[in-house]
Amino acid sequence: MKNEENLQRRNFLKKTGILISSGFALPLLSPLMNACDSIPNKHNDSPIKYEIDINKYPGLSIPETVVRCKAHKIANTNKYIVVIVRVLPNHQFIVVQSNCTHQKDQILPANNNKEHNIICPRHQTVFSLNTDSAGRIVANPNNIETEPLKEYNYEYKKDENKIVLLLNS
Repeated sequence: MKNEENLQRRNFLKKTGILISSGFALPLLSPLMNACDSIPNKHNDSPIKYEIDINKYPGLSIPETVVRCKAHKIANTNKYIVVIVRVLPNHQFIVVQSNCTHQKDQILPANNNKEHNIICPRHQTVFSLNTDSAGRIVANPNNIETEPLKEYNYEYKKDENKIVLLLNS
């Protein structure tokens, strides 16, 4: 019985190989290959927008202040991300993620210090909030494996007094 099954399999594979090599299978495969082209592309290159209402955070109107803020998703107001914002003169800002890159659950404090750095309370990693090095690791005394903080692009809407973050999807 087993030999008969093996013989049937062998014959099937031979016939399939002959069909493919002779080109008879191509018309059968063509609709399947074209169907793949019609699958919609789910990747969207347009940025996801979140906004921070400066009126809700008085510190955001004071230069050289660092504030942790909730940025609400524009299309869906019940979704938000928490970010750290350093205020620069002339309505310029530095916006970085608010959680340590080593362990995502550790929220970073919004330190106001003369060096413009934030320090992870769990790992003592020091991240820069300076314009030329925003998010970069300044010191890593425990030599943990971590990455720089993600810096977010933004638009400032003066007439609405809002910061609109532009996040890549």
